[in-house]
Amino acid sequence: MSHGPLPYHARRLGYFLAVCEHCGISKAASAIGVAQPALTRQIKLLEQELDIQLFRRSGRSAEPTDAALHLVERIKPHMAAIEQALVEIREDANQQAFARREAI
Repeated sequence: MSHGPLPYHARRLGYFLAVCEHCGISKAASAIGVAQPALTRQIKLLEQELDIQLFRRSGRSAEPTDAALHLVERIKPHMAAIEQALVEIREDANQQAFARREAI
């Protein structure tokens, strides 16, 4: 099993999922609080890194390609698991910090 760096960042995959879930870059940008040009740039970088077109762009719309839909299906459960793990780690850290304060 390789432990080297991933060819893309989890944040870009999160942005990709947001664009798919919100049916477009503008709506996703607004929903996640990222500037639309920055989100567009991150999606283009992800497409370049994967060497796959993820969206068919026409005017102001971005329709996911079949490859994008397949990617969503594959990564969504993993992204949810990562988010849950981070929540649990933060909760554990907060509980430990609280216990240390109580012990003082």
